[in-house]
Amino acid sequence: MRRCGLVLLLAIQALLAGWIGWVTCPNKTEIGHLGAAAYFWKSLRFDVFCVNPPLTRIIAGAPIVMLKPNYNWDNYSSHSRDRPEWGLGGDFLAANRPETNWRCMVLARWSLIPLLLLGGYFGWRLSREMYGEAAGFVFLALWCFSPLLLAWGATICPDAVAAAMGLVAIYVFRQWLLKPNWIRAAVAGGCLGLLPLTKLTWIVAFGIWPLIWCIWTAPIYWTKTDKRRRPLPPLRQLAAILLLGLYVLNMGYLFDGTFRPLGKYRFISQLLCGQENPSVENRFAGTRLGAIPVPLPADFVQGVDTQWYDFEQGRSSYLRGQWADHGWWYYYLYALLVKEPLATWCLAALALGTTIFVRSCSESWRDEMLVLVPFAVILVVVSSQTGFSSHSRYILPALPLLFVWISKVGQRFEARPLTKKRLAAGVAVALLLVWSVGSSLAICPHSLSYFNELAAVLPTPVDGAYPTPIGESDENILTRIIRGGPRNGPRHLLDSNIDWGQDLFYLADWYGSHPEARPIRVAYFGNYPLVESTIQSEGRPPTGLVPRPMDDDKDSTAIGPLPGWYAVSVNEIYGRSQQYRYFLNFEPYAMAGYSIYIYHITLDDANRVRKKLGLPVLSEPGVAKEDAAGGGHG
Repeated sequence: MRRCGLVLLLAIQALLAGWIGWVTCPNKTEIGHLGAAAYFWKSLRFDVFCVNPPLTRIIAGAPIVMLKPNYNWDNYSSHSRDRPEWGLGGDFLAANRPETNWRCMVLARWSLIPLLLLGGYFGWRLSREMYGEAAGFVFLALWCFSPLLLAWGATICPDAVAAAMGLVAIYVFRQWLLKPNWIRAAVAGGCLGLLPLTKLTWIVAFGIWPLIWCIWTAPIYWTKTDKRRRPLPPLRQLAAILLLGLYVLNMGYLFDGTFRPLGKYRFISQLLCGQENPSVENRFAGTRLGAIPVPLPADFVQGVDTQWYDFEQGRSSYLRGQWADHGWWYYYLYALLVKEPLATWCLAALALGTTIFVRSCSESWRDEMLVLVPFAVILVVVSSQTGFSSHSRYILPALPLLFVWISKVGQRFEARPLTKKRLAAGVAVALLLVWSVGSSLAICPHSLSYFNELAAVLPTPVDGAYPTPIGESDENILTRIIRGGPRNGPRHLLDSNIDWGQDLFYLADWYGSHPEARPIRVAYFGNYPLVESTIQSEGRPPTGLVPRPMDDDKDSTAIGPLPGWYAVSVNEIYGRSQQYRYFLNFEPYAMAGYSIYIYHITLDDANRVRKKLGLPVLSEPGVAKEDAAGGGHG
């Protein structure tokens, strides 16, 4: 029965991820990964998309090359500042037919699903061995139906794979800590080396593992009783784990550039170039430190440098309706608060209460430290980079560790004797799990745009400053609850948190089934070429108000609301330029997923909003006349 439940839940996760991978358009980041994966298999070089280690693109690239597509390397550049992956990805799409591109993307996505299942299996084992049989299935429910994990596990981006491999590595490291021997040390070292091959963030594991060892072994040294009950994990085996992990990391890059002297690199970040002289490419060149060989692959070091450069440069960031030229240290905490099911956070609160008030659940402090320390370290590391804050997926490697800790609430199902309080606690946990799973499934396959119920009720600093596009007069209560989260999501987060170009195929399907929507203008936020779809766009919609007076009829009809059909991405509507913010004055006619709003603006609708904005009204589509009330441009 136990194995049937495990297989069933993992099978459902595989089907959901496969479905999402089948129906969604390649997102903005996947275009670069697609070009980088194809480039690797044709060149066996790692210098493209170096900010992401090669493990996922090695796996995802294999089915791509087996389809024998066409290639174009015209946009290749060896300099990391140029970020050639975007040009290579676009050239790959242009060199092949749309159906070939679609097959390549789907097969590449599906090739990574087994790693997602591997993480689920080892997370189940970890939770089960720490907290009991029921806890394992609580973890599986959270893991298999997490909107963030489903959304990114269905792509060729490395974030979900990094989360899965983190569970595998921590599980085998725990096995070594419990019963240390050289075979388990070798397995733990191999898994440790795989971690930074999935995501640069996991390089911190080389510091986390010794920290955990110190915390784990300190009481054994101090307490004679513990020495008899617990074996002492030898320091020499820990050293072997770290050295083997380093070896596997270098092997993943085919030892390309391993032990290159520090002074021989060409850096671009201020941290490694130095801030005194902008022309200097390496602050260590010509110094004693520059002669030190770096025991890491050259492209891994360049990836760290490039990623650091991106954070130093900063970029526009959006949070709770406000734009800034920097990020926020609490961004990822807030993103998790609104992007994971509200019921999951209720379970987290129960887990906290269980830890504090139920003695039997607070005794396995070593096990809890094993998952909470990596979670805290990753959270601190990613939150400390405040150059920009745009992508909640950066925190994904830490999320399943929190799920393992939350799974302790499953002990309420096994508590004996069965009292009324224990029965009530068990029922509460069951209902919260059903709520968590149900809220995720209600949005699937649009999991990338998922926001929980808090998104509809949490206030933001700009509430009331802009109208809302949400019309709910014809919807029942259940529909309002389900759609309220993603519809209000743009009030809180943008970019890859809701709109990364993934719903273009849904827009194409809608366009094909609505021949009356002609002509249509599209403002699409994605890298997938619009001309590769079946949509025949007449160009972008007219922009909003400009900071200058209008002198003639041409100006008045070129800006602001005009009658017609429009499809506008959420990121375009809420963008910092505000050029399409006026669309919030209209109720969407339809939606492609939850990231593209479709509008049918009539002459009366256009004039209503034009009056509100202080623009001349229109006598007929495309023809302006003076407002009888004397209203002009405001």
